[in-house]
Amino acid sequence: MQWEDLRFDSDAVMVIEAENSKVNLRRVPRILPNLVKWLKPFQGLTGPINPEYSNEGALQAAVIHCAQKAGVNLPRNTFRHCYISYRVAQPTVPGIVAEETGTSAAKIKSNYQALATKNEATQWFSIAPNDTQVSKFKKHAKELKKNQKK
Repeated sequence: MQWEDLRFDSDAVMVIEAENSKVNLRRVPRILPNLVKWLKPFQGLTGPINPEYSNEGALQAAVIHCAQKAGVNLPRNTFRHCYISYRVAQPTVPGIVAEETGTSAAKIKSNYQALATKNEATQWFSIAPNDTQVSKFKKHAKELKKNQKK
């Protein structure tokens, strides 16, 4: 994904073009409020979000490697599975979650319903940076922007 794919105007969304989607369909899911807090300081950057990684698999392998070094077992697609499970538990209509994640409502119903509680979902979607972290992100983003202009 590119930074330009993230839109922070009235409704924060990410534009996932068909060629970047595993099901070859364009979709425009909402960026939930807690994720906006993590990403908004980087608004205005251009180019790949993860330029050090050649593809999604390389990034995922790096995350799993870091988790292993920390002694944490992080199975493949953990964050996707958590997102879907907690989103359904909020509760959110399975069709909406399916649209957000590029899968089917039937798969959401059969694989994810009742895996998490509403309270767990509230906790998951309340994970957000504090003011100090946001300030550091803004400073980092400013440096990145400066480097992009060179």
